[in-house]
Amino acid sequence: MMSLTRQLTIMKGMARLRVPLLAMLALAAALMVATGLAPPLPSAAQSGDTYVTAGNTTPCGPGAADPPANPAAVINSGHFALFDVYWDNTNDATSGKTLNNNLCPPAVTNSRAGDEEEGITETFTRAASNIDIRETLFHIPTSTEVTFAATTVNGTDDEGNFYPTTFGADQYDFLGNAGDKLWIVSSHDEEHLNPGFSTALLPDDFLEEGNVQFEIEAVRVPGTTVADRGVAYAFDNADGNNNTSREVRWRSDAPHGLIDVPVGNSNTKRYKHLHWAFTKPGIYQIQVHARATPTADYLGRKQIVTVTSEVQLYTFQVGELADLGVTVTADNATPATGSNVVITYTAANSGPDAAGAVKVSARLPSGLTYVSATTANGSYASATGEWTVGSLASGASATLAVTATVGSSAAGDTLTPTAYIRDTGDHPDLDALIGNNHATATLRPGAGANSNPQFRVVRSISENVDAGAPAGAPVAAADADGDSLSYTLSGIHSDSFTVDNQGQIAVSECGVMDYEARAVYPLTLSVRDNKNSAGVADTADDASVGVTVNLTDVVSEPTNPNAPRVTLQPAVTTMTAGEVLTLTAVLSGMPACGMTVDHYWSEQVGEDLNSLGSDHYSKRSAEFGSLSPGTRVYWIAIRNARDSVGRPIANFPVLGASLRVTWVAATPTPTPTPSQ
Repeated sequence: MMSLTRQLTIMKGMARLRVPLLAMLALAAALMVATGLAPPLPSAAQSGDTYVTAGNTTPCGPGAADPPANPAAVINSGHFALFDVYWDNTNDATSGKTLNNNLCPPAVTNSRAGDEEEGITETFTRAASNIDIRETLFHIPTSTEVTFAATTVNGTDDEGNFYPTTFGADQYDFLGNAGDKLWIVSSHDEEHLNPGFSTALLPDDFLEEGNVQFEIEAVRVPGTTVADRGVAYAFDNADGNNNTSREVRWRSDAPHGLIDVPVGNSNTKRYKHLHWAFTKPGIYQIQVHARATPTADYLGRKQIVTVTSEVQLYTFQVGELADLGVTVTADNATPATGSNVVITYTAANSGPDAAGAVKVSARLPSGLTYVSATTANGSYASATGEWTVGSLASGASATLAVTATVGSSAAGDTLTPTAYIRDTGDHPDLDALIGNNHATATLRPGAGANSNPQFRVVRSISENVDAGAPAGAPVAAADADGDSLSYTLSGIHSDSFTVDNQGQIAVSECGVMDYEARAVYPLTLSVRDNKNSAGVADTADDASVGVTVNLTDVVSEPTNPNAPRVTLQPAVTTMTAGEVLTLTAVLSGMPACGMTVDHYWSEQVGEDLNSLGSDHYSKRSAEFGSLSPGTRVYWIAIRNARDSVGRPIANFPVLGASLRVTWVAATPTPTPTPSQ
């Protein structure tokens, strides 16, 4: 991660997630917190209160033990405190006193005791989940799909509270119209995955004021157009009568939502359960961070400030889920020129669900001329190289055999038939999680007048390096004739790298090497010696090969003083009511690639966070004011970084800053004393 800091002052813009299919944007904020005084008493969780299972009080994440390995990459059932926070109270100069998102959230069971006359006692028990959210895909399975009813049917729990057994448009009209297809997980659902919010690891006397606020924002939803996009909801019950207690806590098509969770002696208060609904299958990514106002004892300082945790990314797959893979083989790796060779492409689905719209890009490289193709699944278009496979059941596979003639000009060349598989429907597969969606075969026809280059090695690079840093040793090609070679890079992530004429791949000015955001970069490296097989000048590529650049994780990431950051200027803390404060976002350490960014300005008044909206996306400055005394917090988030031609910059960290300003009453002008 190009870490901005481990302190509370700046949040990491990217979550520590090792699922490279994910693209990340988030609202982030920062406040400076000093360290130094003696630590307060241990938290209630650490001192063994009953709401935390004995032996399971150590959270994971920054400043704590590493999380255990995941038992599985996909989790689709169980109640979890996914959005869980804890307070790291160390006085170490590198970690400080920080509020952290728990990367290993626990499974939570809920038990009730007593009766209606004596009162119901509700107890939540935490248990180790062995889940690391950085490596987990949370699955809302197909079995949660329902047809949205016209009328809500309510049941009651042990305490006589209403909860819906059937969701209907009469009480939950924001979800759509009766007859719509929805994927719904109720907070009372014992079968499917149920994400919840938790402050159970925070001590009873932690807060100075208010609640812990979880800010939640969508960074990816299925659908390619605004009208086609899916929407995710987190919401409370209606009261069963007139909807007055129903509240939409968050929806993915709004800027963000705030989920309040108290901290206190009550076990029940420490957990927040909501209903979740999704209007379209596919991948939803949400980023969450928490903020709170601890007491002076916990801050270790007299000044009370609001602290903010790092941003963490959660990925939910709604509906069908499939792991697609492809292999490429040739019946003869060293064919003679003029002969036929059969290239076999095998598409497979390892499940757990079917894939509905599978396609394989299998275009023949230069040097092979198409003759025929046979497949029992779908069709192959030789002009484009697109094999439309169609549906693949879990555990099923399909093959395509393409017969091609080796051209006479290919003598001495290295030919690399390459395939890439994907699901083009609403159900993206686990390609990046497994890393098996790209495959290549190698053919070396007989020698000719000019021996073309061959690739030898692929190297890795550490995360957090600056622009210009080499990605290991050159990915060199050998040319028997000693010709000067020209290299080019292509692929969806090629803008993050450059390559010189020695085959040295390096980080580009727009490249941000962040292991937690993307650990693997699939690229295509091409080389030419600017001659054909007869030695005549040409500009055609002689060989292309899929090259993978692997990032090496830096476990203990130091603060990078040159990392991109944003500050708010002027850094005033006091203004007179009625005056106008003009704040400007000052960016430093930005890549020198002609980039543009969006500016998300917000003003927090009490518990309300008000966005200034899309008209401020291009504005580096914003004006704020207050006609009455009081304290307000002003936020800026920098995101949606784009290069000079408008393409998103891969893995660029989201930057955030905030400023707390107290507006004081104007001092009245003294009335002149009449002269005697």
